[in-house]
Amino acid sequence: DNIGGLFADSLRLSLRSGVTQSEIDTLRARLNSDEQNYYLNLETLADELDLAEELLSGSSRGVVVEGIDSRSAAADNAKYGQSGSDLQPLGAAAKAKEEITIYASGIPAGQTVAVYATQFNAEASAWRAQVGTLENGRNILTIPQIGSQNTPRGGSLYITYSGTAPENIRLHVRRAVDIPALTLQNMGIEDM
Repeated sequence: DNIGGLFADSLRLSLRSGVTQSEIDTLRARLNSDEQNYYLNLETLADELDLAEELLSGSSRGVVVEGIDSRSAAADNAKYGQSGSDLQPLGAAAKAKEEITIYASGIPAGQTVAVYATQFNAEASAWRAQVGTLENGRNILTIPQIGSQNTPRGGSLYITYSGTAPENIRLHVRRAVDIPALTLQNMGIEDM
């Protein structure tokens, strides 16, 4: 709660007014003391302290997504007689067995944003796996190992969402690698 109290919003995109480096240092000392034996998710808490320092210095790492699309393969199939992919790129990648944090806000009650991991150079039968579903607030997810090959495991992260009010959903991805993502959403033939 003390670490969460450093931030002005649930997405952890800004600090509350008056946060100092001394306050962050005090919390880091507590996290590195024997007191850590009473907490879960130590890596996430340490990353939140790193994030607070980044924001204090005026910049931060991480991927921020402002609004997403509502896509439904079933609705596309009914309307067009075929469907496209409902995957939306997050602009982040992660290795298998790594833990990432996604802060979410604006997800309407009863609706689901699902996170998927994919595998670069995948086997034909195993190229993606669902990592989990997001709730508003902090979500700590572990990337699954996809496939059985003895090669580095990991790849791009995607989301799916088919509900209402997608423009209000905001995501902040931490502890993943920021990668370029080309999105062509809302682009019509006349734009090409």
